[in-house]
Amino acid sequence: MVHTLPDYTTKYKMATVFGNIDSGELAARLGSINTFDRRGDTIWMEDFNSPVLTWSQSEIGAGSAVVLTADEKFRGSQSVSLTAGPAARRYGMIKHGINPLRIGKLGLEISVRPSPFDSYIQISIDIDDAINHYVSILRYDTTDGTIDIWDGDPDWTSVPGAHRISPLFHSFSPFKFVIDTSTGKYVRAMLGRTQWDLSSYSMQSTALGPYQTCLIVIYNEAQGAAAATAYVDGVIVTQNEP
Repeated sequence: MVHTLPDYTTKYKMATVFGNIDSGELAARLGSINTFDRRGDTIWMEDFNSPVLTWSQSEIGAGSAVVLTADEKFRGSQSVSLTAGPAARRYGMIKHGINPLRIGKLGLEISVRPSPFDSYIQISIDIDDAINHYVSILRYDTTDGTIDIWDGDPDWTSVPGAHRISPLFHSFSPFKFVIDTSTGKYVRAMLGRTQWDLSSYSMQSTALGPYQTCLIVIYNEAQGAAAATAYVDGVIVTQNEP
């Protein structure tokens, strides 16, 4: 309201300050991790600021590790580091099950600081709807900035175009994709400021039941002889995406 007037006045219009603010905007200003894309309805978030990691973790190969750390962080006091040991196919991975999601357009977003050494950073949503098992995976190749998609063949398919994100200290970038379980298709992907249309790609789908589950997986795999550490700070799951 205009200063010096009572809160209930309508005598003067407000020029720079407004009485009401969108609740999503308010949450972002107050410290929510959901500040990048903000489309869809947020149904689950993880900021990795708990004293212990509440995800299942796997480390394959000597030198691989999954650790909560204060070495790098985007928001809060720490992130989770996924280190892949110094050889191809070694990796660090975390998994977390969440409540079954509504059928429709669903999104998964992370904030990531990739390794300066060659690796794959992979995010996925596995969904069982008591009828089918859907596997949707996106993989970012730090070597050339390309995106690979796990489609219905099943196999890795390179999506045309590339965008490299910074591996420099404290430089986190958003990595997000959206799927549509009502059609069995991918919808779109975002990496940094670049967006891809994925509507021509299908998810892998197999008949499976009888449970309804959802599993989030984040994975960092080395490509060469150098150990590669990626840092993840913030995971967001959304539904009702446009």
